[in-house]
Amino acid sequence: MIAHDSISPSNVKTHLLSSWEFSFPVQLHLKMYIEHWRAVAASSDGNIAEETQSRIEHELREFPFLLEPIEDLDLLKPHQEFIDLLFAPVIPHSGFSRLLTGVTKLFIPTQAIIATKAYRDCVQSTTDEFLLMGLSFSGNPIDVRLLYAYKFILKKFYNYDFNVEHPITTALVDHQTGLTRYFKLWGQGQYFDILPLAPLPDIDPHKLQAMLEQNFDTTVWAKVLPPSNFVFSGIIQTSLIDVTTEHAVTRLEHHLLNISHLDEWRGFSLVREEIRNLFRLKDLKLGIATLQNDGEFNFISRNPLWNSLLISELAIDHATWYPASIYEEIKSSGQTIIIEDLQKQKKHPSFDALMQAGYNNLILTPVHYKDRMIGVLELSTPVTGGINGLALFKINQLKPIFAIAMTRLVEEFETKVEKIILQQFTSIHPAVQWRFREVA
Repeated sequence: MIAHDSISPSNVKTHLLSSWEFSFPVQLHLKMYIEHWRAVAASSDGNIAEETQSRIEHELREFPFLLEPIEDLDLLKPHQEFIDLLFAPVIPHSGFSRLLTGVTKLFIPTQAIIATKAYRDCVQSTTDEFLLMGLSFSGNPIDVRLLYAYKFILKKFYNYDFNVEHPITTALVDHQTGLTRYFKLWGQGQYFDILPLAPLPDIDPHKLQAMLEQNFDTTVWAKVLPPSNFVFSGIIQTSLIDVTTEHAVTRLEHHLLNISHLDEWRGFSLVREEIRNLFRLKDLKLGIATLQNDGEFNFISRNPLWNSLLISELAIDHATWYPASIYEEIKSSGQTIIIEDLQKQKKHPSFDALMQAGYNNLILTPVHYKDRMIGVLELSTPVTGGINGLALFKINQLKPIFAIAMTRLVEEFETKVEKIILQQFTSIHPAVQWRFREVA
């Protein structure tokens, strides 16, 4: 047996692939499921009504093509009642379930022969809104499904175990809000077989071992085991598991820790997009108010990612609005501040400026690194109560990531300040060093 773990390195990245086209031929075939269904029906605890059994068997006698491979799914449309009865044990009635599940072609979840309404609403095969997430090894994007295809082939024909740990992930873009939800594809009840269409090649075990020890290269694998030499025949029950929170947090971490200073605006755009996906709010605004090493807020940042919502919106000098503001309060107390409706707050220049900018709902939460407050994470929406105390569960997942990224920013900022002081000024007495620092 060969166990291969290098297929799932921690540094792989996800990419959107253009379509659900698949390298291996795939055909829909009901026979294996029907054989299983007949075995269950014949068992003492099958619990399938005799009338149902009779109707299904009658359909199969009248239309024997239902037991053959079916290339055109439209051929099943006149037999939808038969399909509903056949898969009643595994697919809940669409009117009584919000489960995202359906019976589909293997590897192609957009081609379902029966599904819950919730599944069909998500999977819109006639549009480009339901997208496949691919992986990237050393910058080369690949289709994750190929890993599983070769896993099945190696297991059946060569008795090799090929460990695959990556889930097949999809991105569903809501065309009305522009927000993205992420789903993991989960296959169960895999009623399929792999049929060789050409003589099986002999593969030297040492060569296979060498292939398994390298990053997955589809070109190399296709030369050894050409996809055109196999066909996957059968069906699979596909379920969509919502992993938006986990996936958005992972992508946020990647964006935050890999932002190039040469492309700060694009980095900010990616972070803001994932924040909106995470909270399911299309108008959600993100801001960061950073604290310098001297404990004061950075009021002059021009970096788009680290620019405070409030500071960037206010045209007036910070000395005018900062005293008695919520920023002074949070710096003093170190506690999260949640304001569901700014209009109900007492008058203050900072609140007036935020409302004029279109914000009405605000959460400010301190970010700490090694027991020191290094900044304030700001989230705001125009919608009263759009974000509230329940959002803290997600916010607390993000704060450690922001803390690391913000610490790096503050260290870079302080290094620049010290460099300016050394370049522009002579030796400084400690008593007046703060004044030179402020100028720098």
